[in-house]
Amino acid sequence: MLYVTTSIKVNTLDTGDVAMILRRALGRMRANWSDFLSDCIRDKTSLAGLQLLPIVKVKTPNDRCKRPRYTAQAIKEFIVGVLMVIPRPSEAEREWQMVTIEFDPEMLKLPFSARRAKVATDVLSVPPVPAEHHTRS
Repeated sequence: MLYVTTSIKVNTLDTGDVAMILRRALGRMRANWSDFLSDCIRDKTSLAGLQLLPIVKVKTPNDRCKRPRYTAQAIKEFIVGVLMVIPRPSEAEREWQMVTIEFDPEMLKLPFSARRAKVATDVLSVPPVPAEHHTRS
């Protein structure tokens, strides 16, 4: 008996790139999109009942071990599905959270791991810079 196999070529993205795409498309719904993706693989979390799962784990020439790879179609379907359930806030509604800290300027001479600062009690909500202010020279 002769078995004929057919293969399909699919372009994929790694977890870091997918996390960046999700951050741009969905904003700060999650603090860390990379953690969200790894929790989806372990079936520990979902967003609006949806999970984004990799198509395969594969070792590329630059990797030491097998890493999850996601298809562009799966990413697009996930984003569209989430936005249908949870609408994304408009640019005007989104705000950055800035935290005020207090520290001694001499502390900057210390290594990063030894630096200490006191967080002020107020958290500022600052509207983002409008897109028209982002200009290239």
